Amino acid sequence: LHALAARLNLHFSDPKLLLQAVTHRTFTDTELPSNEGYRVLGNHAIGLYVTEYLHIKHPLLPLSCLQKALTGYCGHLSLSAFGQEVGLQHVVRWVPISDEKLFKHSKHFDNMVTNKHKSDSSIKPSKSKQTNIGTVVAGSVQAIIG
Repeated sequence: LHALAARLNLHFSDPKLLLQAVTHRTFTDTELPSNEGYRVLGNHAIGLYVTEYLHIKHPLLPLSCLQKALTGYCGHLSLSAFGQEVGLQHVVRWVPISDEKLFKHSKHFDNMVTNKHKSDSSIKPSKSKQTNIGTVVAGSVQAIIG
């Protein structure tokens, strides 16, 4: 974590802030809160900065193009790629989805495929987002900026 802070030239008054910024909500083995609040703040800060940049650089850009460019610059894929370039994947604190949960998701998928010819409204896809390392790294980038 110290090496990451040095590489990114980060200086925090409280060293626990960086630790919190790399702590995903799935990691519960800590007294520190997760990075959720900082992630939201960072997401908005990045969005504001990139929107302003794009608007100044391309003032006549249609809204639909602006939204796509915004996603390209500060979407999860871009933030994840940046985070992995600087080595965040090695320091993030999170708990991957368990095999048991993965099995439940696959059984649910099998049921959906088997019953696809039926119009059964009782089978609904899971609303929980699957968490992978890319999502966690992107969230940590947002939290560090926040």
